[in-house]
Amino acid sequence: MSLPESGALHLALQRLVAEATRDPRLASEFQRARREFFGGDGEDAVEPGPAAETRCVEWYLLERESEVLGEEPGRRMLREVAELDAAQALLMESVAGVFAVENTGTPGEVVRLRDLQDSVVHEVVAPLGLALSSGDLVVGRLYGTATRAGVVSPAVAVQNDGRALGAAFLADVHQLQLDRRLTQVEIEHLLFLPARRAEAAERALPPLEHVEAQLQGLLVSAGHADHDVAEISEALRQAASPGTVIGPILDELAFETDVDLDAARRLLIDLWNAQRRISAGEAAAASRPRAADVATPSAPGLGQRLASRIEEGLERAEDLEELFAEVEAMIGDGAGIDDDAEAAAGGDVWEGDLAPLIQEYLWEEQRSGGDAERVLHELVRQQREAPVPRMNLEDVQAEDLLRLFVGAYLAAEPRARAQRVQSYWAIVEHFFRWAERTQEFELGAPLEACRDGFVAEVERIHRASLALSTPPSAGAELPPPALLRVGEVDRDGFEVLRGGDRVWVETAAAPADLRQGDLLLGTLQRESEVGGALRGLVLVLPASAEPMLGE
Repeated sequence: MSLPESGALHLALQRLVAEATRDPRLASEFQRARREFFGGDGEDAVEPGPAAETRCVEWYLLERESEVLGEEPGRRMLREVAELDAAQALLMESVAGVFAVENTGTPGEVVRLRDLQDSVVHEVVAPLGLALSSGDLVVGRLYGTATRAGVVSPAVAVQNDGRALGAAFLADVHQLQLDRRLTQVEIEHLLFLPARRAEAAERALPPLEHVEAQLQGLLVSAGHADHDVAEISEALRQAASPGTVIGPILDELAFETDVDLDAARRLLIDLWNAQRRISAGEAAAASRPRAADVATPSAPGLGQRLASRIEEGLERAEDLEELFAEVEAMIGDGAGIDDDAEAAAGGDVWEGDLAPLIQEYLWEEQRSGGDAERVLHELVRQQREAPVPRMNLEDVQAEDLLRLFVGAYLAAEPRARAQRVQSYWAIVEHFFRWAERTQEFELGAPLEACRDGFVAEVERIHRASLALSTPPSAGAELPPPALLRVGEVDRDGFEVLRGGDRVWVETAAAPADLRQGDLLLGTLQRESEVGGALRGLVLVLPASAEPMLGE
């Protein structure tokens, strides 16, 4: 493979994105995807560089399934644009990951890159202007590696002497405990997003005094200078929620002045958030030991030991597969990771606008302290704990909402499952519609996908679950439940698929409410060569819930 193919690859990517964004629907979708890739945007966001922009394009074209097309946009464009026929094999044989360089190579030479996620070694041609050395770490996408020396994406990031970063990446992957590869957007969020957000946060956070001065100026301009902004600020600092303070102030301003209430509301919310950040910072500082209390460590932390072990193994030219297996064993279950490694990983999840908008919604709609607050705070908690936290409301996907609704369904008492899901749906839909009305967001797509894929099915699957469940038999020990799938269904029974087995369950209890492809959580007992029965508690779920079950 010759070096000019790298330039041809770049041109092909540019042509693909130009073709994709000619459709206005795809142009809008790409902007949403870009916000997801970079963790939001706005006037205070740190602009990513050209390489990061290209990595975003690669992910959108080749890995992210389009809601409009039902497949990756790049696959559609490659079929439809004749001029790109020669680039098909190159573009469709690609893998995104984090790769350790095994040998030194100058531009034009073949370099071996070991994928840290699965230990597969890829041979690639070192591109022009990029000399790679043993121990470097390459982050990004490789092309055309299936049958020959491949091409390195023009957008890869290279970390010279990246052993420590590789060890930290392995630790993060181990803690996530995923049974699949990380996607390109997840790698981006894991390795690059914390630094960009930290920089953005430093630029975007206005000092408390500036917010107070802006609020004072607004009140003075409206002829309402008798409000003491310092007292308002202190009241917000002590308040458990902003509504108890902001609501009465806005009511008074609306009654007594012609002040811009939207501007006043925004400044009051900014004041509340500024006070929260200050309080959080003070709490964190108070919890840290003073310098005099910090003991000198008697041994290096786990992060240092991992980096040293990898460096030693590479210098001795040890087998990398065995070396990284040893590193994973050192990591264990993550319980021994030192504080320095945790700090390097970025600390707490960056908070976008999701939590503040929920807080604003609760007090504005007077729904604090009830089910709405509990359900929406559960949504925030789930987003924080997700492999790729989506903390901006516009970035929340159908899969995030589905995770919330499926969790509610599984946790409810058997006869209350449908009612619980419907109550969750009503709360989330009301919040989303409020955000569409007040913030001018477009949030219909994830709502509609969840409604059609799960909420609209919940009455049916609830009836089927109750019909198929049987009371436990006294003294009988059943094997643990398993995830099963419904095959063919007729009025006398239905087929249950378990691995490679097909078992017929003869019953008239539930077939009317079952659909081929439904999932069953339950215990299947075989009673004959081809027949069997479900025993104990049975949960029926639509096929759309499968990704939420970790199977």
